[in-house]
Formats: sequence, C-alpha cells, structure tokens
Amino acid sequence: MHDCMKIEELVQMIFAHLELPIWGSNADSTALAALARTCTIFCSPALDLLWAKQETLVNLLRCMPTDLIEITPPTAVSESKITLLRPIRARDWKRPLFYAPRVKEFQYPFTHIGHTSLFDIFPALSLSLPTECVFPNLTRLSWFPRNDADFPNIYLFITGALTSITIICTPSSCNLSVLAGLARKCRALKDVSIHILSPYAPTLPSSVHSSLSEFVQELLVVQNLRIFIPDLSAFQHIGRLETLRTWEIPSLPLFLSSAPLIDLDLFRNLKHLIISMIDVEIAAIHFLQSARASFELLTLTFCDFPMADTTSAFYSVLSQCILSHSSLESMILIYPDPESDNNPIFSAFGFDLNDVTVADMARAWPRLKTLDLLSVDRPARQRVTLDGLRSLSRYCPLLQSLEMTFDASVVPEMDPAVAPIGPQQLTWLFVGHSRILGPAAVAQFISSIFPSVTRIPVDTRGNEPEEIARQARWKEVESQLRAHTT
Repeated sequence: MHDCMKIEELVQMIFAHLELPIWGSNADSTALAALARTCTIFCSPALDLLWAKQETLVNLLRCMPTDLIEITPPTAVSESKITLLRPIRARDWKRPLFYAPRVKEFQYPFTHIGHTSLFDIFPALSLSLPTECVFPNLTRLSWFPRNDADFPNIYLFITGALTSITIICTPSSCNLSVLAGLARKCRALKDVSIHILSPYAPTLPSSVHSSLSEFVQELLVVQNLRIFIPDLSAFQHIGRLETLRTWEIPSLPLFLSSAPLIDLDLFRNLKHLIISMIDVEIAAIHFLQSARASFELLTLTFCDFPMADTTSAFYSVLSQCILSHSSLESMILIYPDPESDNNPIFSAFGFDLNDVTVADMARAWPRLKTLDLLSVDRPARQRVTLDGLRSLSRYCPLLQSLEMTFDASVVPEMDPAVAPIGPQQLTWLFVGHSRILGPAAVAQFISSIFPSVTRIPVDTRGNEPEEIARQARWKEVESQLRAHTT
C-alpha cells in the first residue's frame, strides 16, 4: 500500500465520495462495508461514513446477540415489529456501543417504507442502556414518530453535541414537556424546526404558547429557525439574535395585529424570511415595520386578496424595511387560488405594472434570481411589454426563473449591431396569459435578450377560440427558440 493511503485525513477525503447522500439511500453501503473489511487503515473511516446517517434503530439492534430479539417483517396491513425474547444484559451492549458513537444524524420518521415500531422495546432499551444516550456524538436529530406513545423516548437521543433538531408532534402536554430545558442542554443548536400539528397555530392553548415562548427565549446561537412565535417576548428575543439568518413560520402571531412595532430595529442579519399564512392588511405591515434586514429571499403567502390601497401600503412598507435592495435574490408573493381551497400557487394577483416600474425593479435588484409575477386570472390590463423584459435582461444578469404576464403584441425594434445579451442561466420563461400576435418576431426578440430560453410554458386554462389561438402562437415561439439554439 502506498504511504499516502496511511494518512487518515486523505483516506477520509477519498471515502467521502462514497458518503450516503440522502435518507434511505444505501447505494454505497456495500462499497463502504467492503472497504471496512479490507484493512485496519480503512476500517474506521469507512465505518464512520457507513454509520453516519441512520433512520432506524434496527441496524444497531442487529448488532446484539441473535437470541435477544426477534424482528417480524412488515405485511400489507402491519408494520415491522421487534420483540424482546429475554432480558437485556450489560454485555449485550458491547458490540452496539462500538458503532453507536459513529452515528451523527438520526431520523425517526412518522412514515417510512418498512418502518419498524420500537414501542415495545423502548422501555427495556432505556433501562438497560449503559450510557446517557444511544448515540453520544449525534449532531442532527429529526423526531416525528407515528404515535404519541413513542414520542417521550426522544430523550434517549438528546445530546449536548446537537446542532440541528426537527420535531413534529401533537400539542399534548407530554410531548411539549421535552422543550423544557432542551435549549439549555443543547447550547450549540443552530438549526431548529418545531412543528405543532394544528390547523392554525395562533389558536393553540395558552399553555402551548408558553412552552414555545420559553423554549425560543433560551435559544442563543440559532441560525435557521422554523417555529411559531407566540408572544412579544419571544419575538423580540429572536429579533435581536445576531446569528439568525433564516426564519420560517406558519403564520404571524395575533399580537402583531394589535399595534405596530415601531423603532424596534430587529432582524438585522435576517436573510431568508418565509411566512406561510399572513394578513397583508395589518400584521404584515406591522411586522415589516420592525424589520431592518437585507433580505436575500422573501416568501409571503397571503390569506386573501387585499384591496388596492392596502396593497400599496404594504409595498411602501416593504421597500422601507429592506436595507439593501441589491441583496434581494428572490421574492415570491403567494396569493390564494380562487379555484382551489387548499393549494395556493405562486402568483401575484392583480399587479398593475408598467415598463418603467419593471425597469426600476430590475435596477434595484441586480442579484435577482427568481421573479414570479403572474396573475391567477386573466388580467384586465397588460401594461408591461417586451421592453420590460429587456430591462430585466439588462439589469439582472443572474436571473434563473421568470414568470410574468406581459403584452407581446408589439415587438420593439432591435439594434442589429448589439450582440445577444441576457442571463445565461434562464432557460424557460413562463408567460401566463401574455398577449401575442406575431410568433416569429417575438421569438427573435426573446432570443436576443434571453439567449438560453428554449421553453415557453403558458397558462392553458380557457377553451375560447381566441385563447386557444394565443396558446398556439406561444407554442410556435417555443419551437422557433429551440430551433435557434440547436
């Protein structure tokens, strides 16, 4: 063997290419197991990767003596089950504890093909375990069991080394008790996701809100947070955290509807904000007035369609709260689809834009990568023309996704001396209900500003003859663009 292969760091770098990429993947487990058996130098690095990510305890339990447990395979109507055949002795843990410290990520899923219930064996495991937790070096934990009876066993996997935790549970007192002291025990938590199974978080009992608030206020270095914030104290605490970069919440708390939070100067370092249900009329404006962030990603899902004056006030506040418009890479505003009661679509219903406004947007957001400005229904006016698209091409060189309704019935003149410009990563343009008359001229213009576009998806709703003809014209544009790039 070459001397280079005796350097542990180099071996780890090579073996990292065999690392299991996603949950449930065992594509490279055979190769890693073979390497572990090849020689002593390869053994430890290969085993570290082989055991690093686990989504079941079955692999560890199979390391115990064969006369200890019986695993019943799953059937069409029942899940796999583990039965204890005799009492667990201390020496039964010797081999499992050789592998357990290698596990860095563990996911106990609520739904999984071949899922094995551990309800019957968890008590015996917890009572006989010779260490404080099953995986002492665990850094990432995802815990969402299929039934509440399994939930309290999460304490077997809580370690001080945890940097990431994801919990999905019902709002029972027993389940939420795990939050008490969790942040104090896991001081290094940087990625936290707590999802309480409830139709509407603000209407949860006050005891649930208190548990969530106390937990949030004990987080000190969190960077990515996905949790409902129930009260002002928790809101101000996370707003003052210098480490917070991403915040995703199911809805804004009701206390933000009572009065604006002026001059709090919060969320200075927040980059990504995702709100799944937001009232644009009151809560959104009040919240944004308290934020002083340089957003890179802003995704807001609105509960209903606001009036024009409310929308205007919202955009005014939005423009004031963003410290650096040039930092914004993606803004998605999601309004409810009137044809669906549960599936909002990426749209911006009723935007009244023109070419000047689009040009101002493009100049303000030079790092923009995603822009979704579609109407759910056919807009009465289409004041944005192909000139508006030319502004996006000129000022947003990083643009990767563009969804926009515009008027392509008139094609601007092009300067033949100017070489094709535009974002090279933009390969498709979703045009929605955009009007069009001459496909050939439009295809030539789009090719000049977006040279990589080969796909033109359209909104196919509507079976009127005029609408069918419009869709056919855009399909002709798509065909010509593909022919131009080949």
